[in-house]
Amino acid sequence: MGLLSRISAGLGGSASGERQRFLGLWFLALLLAGIAVGLGLATRDLRPMHTDEAGNAVSVGQALEGTPFVYDPRDRHGPSWFALAGLVVRVAGATDAASLTEVQVRLPSLLAWLALLLTVPWWGRVLPGPAPVLAGVWWACAAPMVYYGGYAIHEPLLVLLTMLAWLVGIAWLTAIRPGVRWIWAGILGALIATGLATKETAILALGAVVMALVLAVPVARWRLEFSARRGELALLAATVVAGVLLWFSDGGRHPEGIKNLLGVFAGMGTRAAGAGHESPWSTYLAWYLLPHPRSLPWSGWVLALGFVPGAWLAWRQRRDTPLPWILALSVMILALIHSVIPYKTPWLMLQVLVPGALVAGVGWAALGRGITYRLGWPALVLGGCGALTVLLLETRQLAFRWPVDPANPLAYAHTVPDCERLAERISRQVAGHAGPVAVVGGDPWPLPWYLRRCPQVWYWPDLRALPPVGRFTAVVVLADAGDAERFFPDGWTSRVFGMRPEILAQLYLPPEPP
Repeated sequence: MGLLSRISAGLGGSASGERQRFLGLWFLALLLAGIAVGLGLATRDLRPMHTDEAGNAVSVGQALEGTPFVYDPRDRHGPSWFALAGLVVRVAGATDAASLTEVQVRLPSLLAWLALLLTVPWWGRVLPGPAPVLAGVWWACAAPMVYYGGYAIHEPLLVLLTMLAWLVGIAWLTAIRPGVRWIWAGILGALIATGLATKETAILALGAVVMALVLAVPVARWRLEFSARRGELALLAATVVAGVLLWFSDGGRHPEGIKNLLGVFAGMGTRAAGAGHESPWSTYLAWYLLPHPRSLPWSGWVLALGFVPGAWLAWRQRRDTPLPWILALSVMILALIHSVIPYKTPWLMLQVLVPGALVAGVGWAALGRGITYRLGWPALVLGGCGALTVLLLETRQLAFRWPVDPANPLAYAHTVPDCERLAERISRQVAGHAGPVAVVGGDPWPLPWYLRRCPQVWYWPDLRALPPVGRFTAVVVLADAGDAERFFPDGWTSRVFGMRPEILAQLYLPPEPP
């Protein structure tokens, strides 16, 4: 039996039994998606817009008003998320930046999260037993998934594309008919290209998969297996290249996007070095496994409890069914890569946690069989209910009760609610005055999003470049802009607002006319 045919060997059954199992998995997947919808909608108004969300939302608003998206590796990620977001917010009723809402701009990530849950039936065709369903429960209920599933960032879409690429890659490798293999190769290339056009870190996940394949399978055997697939590999590579060029050039309409793409690698080197987000190698372990003030890290512990035996079983059975071991190995390699790179944010780990849950599902299923054998079904049901309960308890604490608290490891440099109050105060001031608003400071985000409905907002990096303040309706001075008091004449009032943890903004208002 060849290697590629053995990837899913031993997982099949009778045709009727497989159909019944597939339909059952669909029912469970829809149930999990319904749970995710409820959790996602319940968190929609609990958090202000994070700086990254605000930047993405402003770009979507500009696109609604006719400004095309041009890729810039310095402060924006790839175009595919913006294309999806633009389509979704238009369907949701947004027509311009002023009409765009937080719920609308976060909807693409929620849809990507739901689509991920709907892949459970297809994972049930390539992984044994209840592992995909158990992974789906973690995908639907774990705190990182609920928290970032409603975040207007690129990771939910990137994770979905990654998991779809896994499924399509398996279908390509195991297909028997040559014509079907060519179709799957083309689809796989399109998915890889779209992932690369979603966020630059997709290259890390792709590299981890390639390294896992090289380490898990002797090179000579791969040469033998792929010797008859050179045309398919050429199609795959051509599709990836063509897809990337089309995405970044906006279908050829903006070739400068391709020019900017050439600067990605230099930019990635600078960003990987930290760019203000550098942390020790053990940071991800601390975020997801060490206790913190707001909740015990149940999602991390439950995942680790299943991943360790799951990876061990996958290694033992790697000769008969290589897929679980290749999956586990790629997860471990990617986790190591992200740990070594100084740049760290908690949502980057979704690329590790989501496929890791599949491996953990294999381990949970094995533990369940052991519990049932020794203690019976009541102990298994009790243990499963306990695990689900602690997952939901952590989700309640981190996604609902303390969603922006600095002690919440998922709330990384999050905007504080005081920023929304600052925007509301400026809006009231603008309603009664005709002048523009000035924002002074090196990093004004997320204010460009919250002040999008103000007629005129001007931005300056520091106070020395600011025109005479008498012409402004309101002036916001961020903490890094310097001592502002001497720039304002008598009669101006000021009030301090929070922006992000340890970042303050001072609002200056002119005296009211007599």
